[in-house]
Amino acid sequence: MSPGFEGWQSVASRLRDLADGTEMELNGGQRASLGAIADRINRNGVIIADEVGMGKTRIAVALAKCVTDAHGRVAILVPPGLGYQWGDELRIAGVDAPLVLRSLWQFLKAWESDEENQQRPWFKEKVMLVSHAFANWRLGSRSEAWRWALLPVLYAYWRKRISSGFPRGYHGNQMLSDSWVQNAAQSISRAVFDTPVEHHYHGLIEELADKTPWPGAMDAGEYERNAKLRPWLERAVGLGLGVFDLVITDEAHKSRGQESGLNRLLEQIVLRSCDARRIAMTATPVELDAQQWTQMLGRIG
Repeated sequence: MSPGFEGWQSVASRLRDLADGTEMELNGGQRASLGAIADRINRNGVIIADEVGMGKTRIAVALAKCVTDAHGRVAILVPPGLGYQWGDELRIAGVDAPLVLRSLWQFLKAWESDEENQQRPWFKEKVMLVSHAFANWRLGSRSEAWRWALLPVLYAYWRKRISSGFPRGYHGNQMLSDSWVQNAAQSISRAVFDTPVEHHYHGLIEELADKTPWPGAMDAGEYERNAKLRPWLERAVGLGLGVFDLVITDEAHKSRGQESGLNRLLEQIVLRSCDARRIAMTATPVELDAQQWTQMLGRIG
């Protein structure tokens, strides 16, 4: 949710200023790379490919900084184990970001209280670090309800906002009573409702509402990996993260296959604005085969 984003021309201008200035500690190659990104980012996404230790992360962090300075939002998808490295680089650049998001429990914990002084909801964070493994949820017919209830509860609260009433059978349903889920659904639906109707956010939740069956959304078995409601639960979580203007994927050549956790993150959960850009990073460019390059090009759109 960044309706105030100044656009990619502004980001390109900021990149050139950063490359020419002293605000960040950059070597000659990094400065040249920022200039090359500035020349391209207004038209398309970019692959940053170089060996380990050559400064790719700092280049990507500099881009993230320019996007946030232009009032945009950034999602950085990182392999498990690299979150602290990214956190350190962001702090050095003066960019605030919460700890890496790794699980559904951690996602919902942001709404453990509905009080304003608690943790900010994810959609208010300018920069987010998300683990490649975040989408690897093991759900099935015996899963605890809190693990899948966000979809039906969000559907119910959105129905209430647009039609002044909850769907039949919602009140008193113990499967939908978890307080974190309730707080999350109320917070997300309120945020979307308060966003201008023409914003991309509205279309995303309207599509989710159209595709959510009631009361069928309370069947836990429909949230297994390949079941029909799994993509819409992922969409509900994505709405909780908000809409991003820039998506950076570290080690973007990994996690092959259309059903991989990284693909599910990119296509279902990490929601992009209509004019978003994607950046892919790889530290093994000379070792990749043609299929991996094709996949990585697909991941930057």
